[in-house]
Amino acid sequence: MSTFDIKEYIAQIAQSVLSLQPDYDFQLTEVSGLAGLEGIISGQVAYDNFIATDSTGDGSLLQQSNGGYFLRRVATVFIMRKYPYMDMAAMLDEMKRCRKYFRLILRQMVKDYPVLANNMVYLNTDRVTFREFAPETAAHFTGLYFMFEFEQPYDLLSDPEPAPVPPTPDPEPTPEPEPTPDEPETPVTDADE
Repeated sequence: MSTFDIKEYIAQIAQSVLSLQPDYDFQLTEVSGLAGLEGIISGQVAYDNFIATDSTGDGSLLQQSNGGYFLRRVATVFIMRKYPYMDMAAMLDEMKRCRKYFRLILRQMVKDYPVLANNMVYLNTDRVTFREFAPETAAHFTGLYFMFEFEQPYDLLSDPEPAPVPPTPDPEPTPEPEPTPDEPETPVTDADE
């Protein structure tokens, strides 16, 4: 069973739902925790508006009542927009747009739940936590991030990679049969030559 790829899933939502909005102008990217986010905000990467999935992930392994194991992971998604420095009206407008796209993503996750559950991926849409960035948190950027859990079955019994096949030894050459003691050796005569 393949692992659920949150980056790919958010990209699918962006392509099928978000891009239909007339004001959609986000770049999709991936960050490694808050340190990666700081790289974008500080201008090391030139994105004005972006939706970023966190490539680092926390999780836990749980045993269900039926004895099977599930891997529970936490996904984090950032929705950020740039605004002109010290323009609080623009900052509030950009925050409204971030909230709008957060609602659109969450709405699609709720719609996708039955389809994903049929593929043994369980999104926990009952509890999605989010936090909005204060204006002083990220210079020239406003936005929010949200976190949700998802679960997948986890197979502890099978080997994730097939065991290596040991090399087959070369077959030994078959020796010439030796004459049996019952048969006398036939001497070679001049007539045989």
